[in-house]
Formats: sequence, structure tokens, C-alpha cells
Amino acid sequence: MSIIKPKILFPLLFTLTALAILLIGGPAQRGATAVYATDRTGAWVDSITISANPSSQDVFNQMIAGTVDIHTQEITGSPALYAQAQNHPNVAAYLAPSGAYHELSFNPAGPVFSGTGQLNPFAVPEIRAAMNRLIDRSHLVNSAYGGLAIPRTSMLAPARPDYTRYFSLMQTIEAEYAYSFQAANTAITARMNTLGASRIGNTWHYNGEPVTLIFLIRNDDVRLTVGNYVADQLEALGFIVDRQYVNAAQAGPIWLSSNPNDGLWHIYTGGWVSPQINTNQEGDFQFFYTPSGLPFPLWQAYTPVPALQNAADSLADRTYTTLAERDDLMETAVTLSMQDSVRIWLADLQGFTLRRTDVTVGHNLLGGLPASDVWPYTLRFVAAEGGNINMSHPDFLNSPWNPLAGSNWLYDVTTMRALADRGLIRHPVNGLYLPQRIESATVTAQSGLTIRQSYDWVTLAFAPTVEVPGDAWVDWNATSQTWITADQKFGTTQTASIKSVVVYPNDLFDTITWHDGSPLSPADFVMAMIMPFDIANPASTIYDPSMVPGHNAFMSQFKGFRITSTNPLTIEYYTDQWDLDVEKNVYPLWPVYGRSEAPWHTMAVGQMADWGGFLAFSSAKASANAIPWMNYLGGAGFSTLAAYVPYGQSITYIPYSPTLLNFMTTAEATDRWNNLQDWLDDHDHLWVGTGPFYLDTVSLDDKTMTLLRNPNFPDPADKWAGFEADPSPPSLTINFTTGAPGSFFNITGTGYPANRTATISINGVVVGTALTGEDGSFNITLHTAPGSGEGTYIVTVSVNPLASVQYQLDASAPLRAQEGELPVYDVPEDVPAFSQFVYLPVVLR
Repeated sequence: MSIIKPKILFPLLFTLTALAILLIGGPAQRGATAVYATDRTGAWVDSITISANPSSQDVFNQMIAGTVDIHTQEITGSPALYAQAQNHPNVAAYLAPSGAYHELSFNPAGPVFSGTGQLNPFAVPEIRAAMNRLIDRSHLVNSAYGGLAIPRTSMLAPARPDYTRYFSLMQTIEAEYAYSFQAANTAITARMNTLGASRIGNTWHYNGEPVTLIFLIRNDDVRLTVGNYVADQLEALGFIVDRQYVNAAQAGPIWLSSNPNDGLWHIYTGGWVSPQINTNQEGDFQFFYTPSGLPFPLWQAYTPVPALQNAADSLADRTYTTLAERDDLMETAVTLSMQDSVRIWLADLQGFTLRRTDVTVGHNLLGGLPASDVWPYTLRFVAAEGGNINMSHPDFLNSPWNPLAGSNWLYDVTTMRALADRGLIRHPVNGLYLPQRIESATVTAQSGLTIRQSYDWVTLAFAPTVEVPGDAWVDWNATSQTWITADQKFGTTQTASIKSVVVYPNDLFDTITWHDGSPLSPADFVMAMIMPFDIANPASTIYDPSMVPGHNAFMSQFKGFRITSTNPLTIEYYTDQWDLDVEKNVYPLWPVYGRSEAPWHTMAVGQMADWGGFLAFSSAKASANAIPWMNYLGGAGFSTLAAYVPYGQSITYIPYSPTLLNFMTTAEATDRWNNLQDWLDDHDHLWVGTGPFYLDTVSLDDKTMTLLRNPNFPDPADKWAGFEADPSPPSLTINFTTGAPGSFFNITGTGYPANRTATISINGVVVGTALTGEDGSFNITLHTAPGSGEGTYIVTVSVNPLASVQYQLDASAPLRAQEGELPVYDVPEDVPAFSQFVYLPVVLR
């Protein structure tokens, strides 16, 4: 699920007589960020008051009135409100790819439903693939989405790095599956005839009855308009369309859970959200096109050809060892997934967040503020330190909060980020990790793995064999409450694909304290290592069957970990799971659970309540046992949960004591329980973190929270100040925009990832690669051939993401001489010139 800039340049691919790229400018961002020296530590503001308001228009009005400073929602499908915000001097609207995307899911059962005897044309891959050509995605973007979306044709999303890596392939795919009603009609007609259907008049018939398609159209968002457009197109082909308008709750049991052969539906307007910047999409083919994706009847009805299944599995499991192998697998997966088309892609949505112009915050390039790791560290008033920020969520606090298996709703998680710290932070532009709370890291990879490096904070090495030490912890004995070592479990030396070694600062346990005043300790790390093993173990007192599938998937790659030092804390991690980027092969093992960070003593409170059978960490276990889902904030069962604090205090309870007592003392446990009791008395909740803010008060009934600045947070307030501004994509500039054939043009690139190989293509033809510098910039010269054709040439340089610039060759223009002594790239004479363009009114910020 994109390239955003105060003045945005975003390439859209389309076909007329040739493929072209259109660059459209948007208005500049209002509200400059003040930069000044400060000796402040921790958060820039003193407090954040959070409330819920589902009405974006109401929030906008409150912003104008000055009662709301920032709204976290990524607002989609509201071009009128976006225009209002653009034209108001006190409001800044940051537009970004929202991470949400829409598609059409097809029921692949048949070709005759066993439950109804009715024909299902979409059982035929050729018909599904032809549906790509029936949809005018550019028209949808402009009409249904009001310009706040990007047309999408394939599994590879235009704003994702893999799209730029396979840019030429994407151009070919987009040309092959471009809108053509006649081509779609011809292909569908041919296959309908082979199914035994016939067109009588203007309507398709099968076994003497009109062919009726049951179309589940979501009516709770813009998909209502999208669905009606698609239904109109299908009716124009001669189908009867039964438009069944449904909301999310009504649609789920039908498209997800019903037996596809029951014939309850043919098409569904699907929607997904992936708000994080992922550096690759290689696992998405397995997820979206094969039975391995989800355990629902629809997915189990998928029958990909073996070559697609194999390519999808190989990409998801990363069985390749070279980029060339990956390239072949990706080309196979893209090509065959388009031929399969159990779903066809429509658009990636653009969303905008609203804030007053006197407020600044670090957004993500993809997903905006809700997806940003850096927002709590960068939120502030432009011209002053301190003060209170009035923040609005569209909704939150609908599900219980607990660190292990509580709410994972977007705006709950957004809030949790302000209350927690972490070992690594995601870069808001490229999604790669940066060190927040670690001193150094070393990754040793098995020789032959294709791993690249963008930042020097991590050291990358390769070895023929990565051996797992015999004393590494590889499993958990829930009965003895002790670790099982590699030697104990296997008896022979094990190997791994990756060894990650993380060294923490020498003063980690002196400078980091939990919000209740307890110093961070090695026991917090070990507790977070134990619980995912213990809760999935049938011998455990807190066993939860719903945790087993995820744990089994984890164990299929996990090879062990061990703590080799506590001063400084040093943790080794061994796994067969690996990523293309070395920064994503670092495992900091911060005390983070399934939802957020937590100290060992608050987790012990939940452990005792789960163990006693009164509450459950997970909603699945709570439902199965008819007990409350554990909530550390209040609500049902909180009095029971809170009662375990004085109980733990009275007996100085130490969970998993045979192991944890190796990393803590009884005196520490006494202090912890005393601190937690004081915290509970003062705040009436049990949410304790180490983040730049702490949770002061919460009202579940009113859906309000007050967050206060953590006075003990050690970092300078301006540590991440470089990410305060709205993130910008790379950009290209050119010294001349016109010249005669044979001219030289100098290209300067800025804002790219540092020390990466950039691919240079001209009108879709790759002419070479260039290495970006330490600051992400490069300079090159293009030499055009004297025999080149007249017309437009679009230069695209892609790493993660891409940028484009263009020049015009005209025989009547001056012949541009070479300037400077930069690396020269010859543009082949046979690169075709673009001569016709279609201009789409897409406005991006």
C-alpha cells in the first residue's frame, strides 16, 4: 500500500499508444517547523488529552475553533473535506497512502455450484483474468474515490518497494491488463460459450435460465459506488446482477465463512489494510492466492496451478539464495497470479490526517500518523515547548487492553505507542529499523543468503555455517519452569540461517525506569521470553489453545536464544527466518508482548488471574470459558485483577521463580510490588510502560484518556526531530528539459536511501544502475543517441521508492553539450519516445 511530498510528484502508469508517466503537482504544506536547540528531555509536550469522535467533519470544525489540535484518523473517500482543509489557514491536511486497498474477490467454486445448480463463470481463470480489462481503474479513482486513490492492477502495490524493483514488469502487466471493454467482452464471451452458455438477445443464459451473478456490495464506504460501477459493467456484458448491499458484519459470514459451493455469492467488494512500510511483498502471493493464506472456506477453495503455488511458497519461505532467483520467482508469481485472478486489484487508497498548523508530528510515508513509531517522540507545538495537545481518535477503547493479547484495534495500538519504548524504531519513510534503545548489533548470515545493508548501525557478516550453541534456550519446560537447551532437546549441533547479537547500553538498567518507578531489569527481558512459550504449552497453568497455531508457526523458524551477559545486556538470537534487509534481521527482544511492553510484575498480575480461572489474556479463551477478557485499564473483572496486586505484594510473588531468580533478587521483587500498589492507588489502572508518556487517567465510559510526560525518560526531546516534518520521497532534477538528439543531460537525485543501488530506466528501458551516497544523493549524465526519435523521455530512478523526471528531444532545440565529469550513461537509440499523454486529475500532497 507511495510517495508523498509537500509538493508531490507521483507517477501513474497508463497506456495510450505507449506507456507514459504523469507527474502532478499539489499545494505545499502549510505550517513550517521551528528548529532550535533545547535541553528538554522526553516528550516535547506536557500532556495529551485524547477523546473519541467518529465525525471527521465535526473534528475539522473543532480544529477551526481551536478545541482539537490533531486528529489521528487516516480519512479516506472524503475529497470535499480534504479541499476544505486545504483552503483553511489554520488546518494542515497531510495526505499519504493509507495502507488500505480495495479489490474484487471471486468465488472460484464450480463452474456449477453444487448447492444451487447455477452457473459460476468465475470458476474459470480466463474469465476472472478478463475482468481486469473490464474495470476502468482510472475512472474509478476519479469518480468513486474523488482522486484520493491510486489505480492498482497487480499484487505489487504502486507505493511499495517491490513495485519499483520490478518496474519494467509492472509496465508490461499494466499494459496487458489495461481497460478495454471490447477485449474483456471477447475473452469472456469465448469462455462462456465453452461452458455451454449462450447469449439470447443481450442476456446470457444457461440451461434455459438467465445467468444471475450474486454481487455482495459493501454499503458502508466508497465500495458502494465501486460495486455499482462494476455491476453496471457486468450488466453491459449481458449478465443479470443481483446487487446485495451489505455491511461488514453481514458480508463476513457469507464471503469468508460459507461453503463456496453453496453458491451464496459470486463477487465481493473486498478491502484490506496494511499500514506498515514493508520492504517487500513476497509473502503476499501465498496469502492472497493459495489455501495457505487463511483458514477460511474461500481460501481452501483456491486451486492455483502448481507453478504459482511453488513460487508463492518459495517467496514466502525465502528458499531462494540470490536476487536473480528471487527475480525469477517474482516474475512467475506476478504473471501467474494475474492469470489466476481469484481477486483483482482496484485501487490503493489515499488518506489524510488533520492537524492545526501550529502543531507538528512525525508521520509515516505510508499509513500516516496511526502507523508511525515516531509520533510520540515528535508531537509538539511548532513555536513552543510544553503545553497540552488535544488529540482526537475516530474511536478507541472498544476492546480490553492487556499487553499479551488485548486490543489490536488501530487507534488503541496508536495510543499504546506513546506509552511504550522499544529497542528499534521503524524509519517513517523506508520502513527499515533504526536503534532506539540498543547500543550495537551484529548479524551473521549463512553464506549465500541475499541480504543488503542500508545503515551502518548494524554489522553484517557471513559464515558457511551458523551453529546454534548447545546452551541456547530452544524450548520451555512448563512443569519445572526452566528452559530446555539445544543440547537437551536435540543432542546434536543445530544450525540456523541467522545469528543476531544485540548489545544494550552499559547504563540501560540505571537510566530506564518503568512508569511506576521500578528500574528496568534483566528479569523483564526473560519474562517476555518465557510467556509466549508457557502460554502455548499444555502443561502450563495459563495454557491457551488459541496461542498454539501462532507459536507453532514461530517454532518452525526459531532456533534458539541466550543471554551471554547482563552487564552490558547481550542477547543472541538464532533463527531460520531471514529478510532481504539486514536491519530487519536484528532481534532486540525488548520486554514487548503481543500488544505492548510491560514489566514482569504487571504480567505476573495477569498470570495469576488467568491461572486462577477468573480472567483470560485472550478473547478466545475468555469466550471459551465464559470469563472476562482481561483489561488492565478497568471494566469487567478489573477488581479481580487488581486484587492480585496486594496478594502478590503480601507473598512477594515471583513468577517462574526457578528461572527468574537467576536474573533478579527477592528485594527487587519486594520493591516492584510496593511500587505497583502505589501506582494502582494513584492511577486506578495497571498499564505500566517506559515510554515518553505515561497513562494518568482513563474513562472507558467516556472514551477519554490523559497522558502525561514521563519525567524520567532519558532521551533528548529532539532525538528524532529530523522526522518531525511530513516525510518526503526522493526527487530528481535535470539541468535541461529540452535538447536535440545527441544531447547530454545531467540528473541529480536526492532523498534516496543511503548506499543503495538505484535502477535507472528511461521509458521503461533499464539503462544501468547507480550507487547512492551517504546522504542518499547521486549525480549522473545521460548521453542521448544522435539517432534517437523526437518526443518525451521519462527518467525513473528507483530504490525504495522511486522518482521521475523528463526531458524532450526536439531537432529544433539546442544540442546540449556535456557539463562536468559525472558518470555517463548512454541512452540506446532504440528507446521509444512517448508522444501521447492522458492527464488524470489526481492531486496528492
